[in-house]
Amino acid sequence: MKKYLILAIGVVLVSVFGYYGWKWNLLQTTRPPVVSSTPDGINKNFQIAGTLIRNSTGLVRDIWYLTVDMPDKPASRIELKFVDTSECSVGSTRVDCNKIDFPNGTRVRVSGEKENEVLTITELTAETSADLISVDKITSGDILESPTTITGRARGQWFFEASFPIRLIDLKGTVITTTIAQAGSDWMTTDFVPFSATINFDVATKTPAELVLAADNPSGLPQNDREIKIPVTLLPSKLSREVNLYYYNAGLDKDGTGNILCSEKGLVSVKRFVPNSDKIISDTVNLLLAGNIYPAEKAQGVSSEFPIKGVKLNSLFVNDGIATLNFSDLNNKTSGGSCRVGVLWMQIEATVKQFPGIKEVKFFPETLFQP
Repeated sequence: MKKYLILAIGVVLVSVFGYYGWKWNLLQTTRPPVVSSTPDGINKNFQIAGTLIRNSTGLVRDIWYLTVDMPDKPASRIELKFVDTSECSVGSTRVDCNKIDFPNGTRVRVSGEKENEVLTITELTAETSADLISVDKITSGDILESPTTITGRARGQWFFEASFPIRLIDLKGTVITTTIAQAGSDWMTTDFVPFSATINFDVATKTPAELVLAADNPSGLPQNDREIKIPVTLLPSKLSREVNLYYYNAGLDKDGTGNILCSEKGLVSVKRFVPNSDKIISDTVNLLLAGNIYPAEKAQGVSSEFPIKGVKLNSLFVNDGIATLNFSDLNNKTSGGSCRVGVLWMQIEATVKQFPGIKEVKFFPETLFQP
């Protein structure tokens, strides 16, 4: 009897503990997860990594945003707010948060207090350019001559199809020239990959500039833009010379009623470089005939009918201040209306007369550039 009593008590105890154990487990599994947000929705200890972006289309000017790529979701964007207690650094170097001027696409880690989509920064740490790309030999302040060979190492994500662009930009932001760096080994990696490039440039005088190495960004998205800039000084080449080519801007050549005058008032000079040789005048005329007008010049109204198919400079002879230019015109394209041929004539004449000693310009055969 005693044996059965003990057994019954054991069954009761197991049932009781089993019941309360089940209830405890149920409470634990249905309880909402613990979060650091306060009841008003403020996350006091928010931490995340992403890329910086500023002054892009659709964004408030001069405000930094953090773009965060989410797996299988559209990228999210968080506005960053800096306060007096915010701490910023590049690698291990502390910087003033109010003066950061990172390029768009800079990778950062941030922490702070997040309310809605605004993050008040406690700490921001940016990756350094050394984490992504390094350049051999060329350092800030170096003097470069054309051509210059550029070598270094960049992580695979800096490339696309084994290449990335390199530009020289003057202090006004004008692109002087562009070249392409090529990977020296397999670029499909997160490790460093060697690269090399040769860049050619022409400048008339000593020119302060920036050597810009930009990550290739096939997506075109601003948050994926990354670049490093190295201040340099460019030396003019002894093998080239700056010249003027004269094109035409009809907008500058109108009378008071808006009629186009077809006069020298519409001539506009643009700067170019040609080899510094004894054929410099003919080389300059051939460059004019090629009709290569830059997009920025076209945007300002500069135009030309050159190149004209079949029109070719055969020879140029200078005697006693008179330059005689011998052309061929296989398709008889140098004739036409008086306005058109007059502008073509003036373009060539002004281009030739820029050279010292040239007082008059003649064309042969004389039937060229006739209405």
